[in-house]
Amino acid sequence: MPHEREPPIREFADRGVKWLLDDADNLRGLLRLARPELAEKVDFGRAERIDRSFIPDDLRKLEADVVFRAPIKKGRGFVWIYLLLEHQSRPDRRMGFRLLCYMVELWQAEARDFDAKRTGGRGLRLSPIIPIVLYTGKRKWTTDLSLQALMDGPDEISAFIPVWQTLFVDLQQTPPERLTQLGDAVLLALRALQAADAPKEELARAL
Repeated sequence: MPHEREPPIREFADRGVKWLLDDADNLRGLLRLARPELAEKVDFGRAERIDRSFIPDDLRKLEADVVFRAPIKKGRGFVWIYLLLEHQSRPDRRMGFRLLCYMVELWQAEARDFDAKRTGGRGLRLSPIIPIVLYTGKRKWTTDLSLQALMDGPDEISAFIPVWQTLFVDLQQTPPERLTQLGDAVLLALRALQAADAPKEELARAL
């Protein structure tokens, strides 16, 4: 029938966020929100999207990832930007452990690629990873993202536990004005998503 309505896109909000952040300029906007000074150190104009996911099949309904490799401005070398989109409705205590697994897989892939292309010169140099977690669930995230949060032991043992910084954005807890003040297109889109379940008047203002 010519006027028959198309079926709705399943998981539109989750897929829409991932689609937005497949663009390097939009990812730069998210990094500006999480760590403004760091966003200025990365050359997003020459960023390369890596068409690969490190999420196991049994978790792909709960999370998704986006991977970029970009040069560092005014310096040598590259940096990985690993974005993990958390669609779960509640915080996950294992986040730090899973994130470490994904990061190690990324470094392993970089090492294999180096070995496959090696033609001499200097040895393997791994690129730093900037991990960003974007959580879109309704429940406030209070769970520690570190690996230490999953381990018990005296302070003397802490030196043997891997430590890294994870940039974290809790969409529902981010002040709306913060999203709109920065002016990036992706943040304005996230503001609309943030207001999706709000009263119609608030949603209209967001749109």
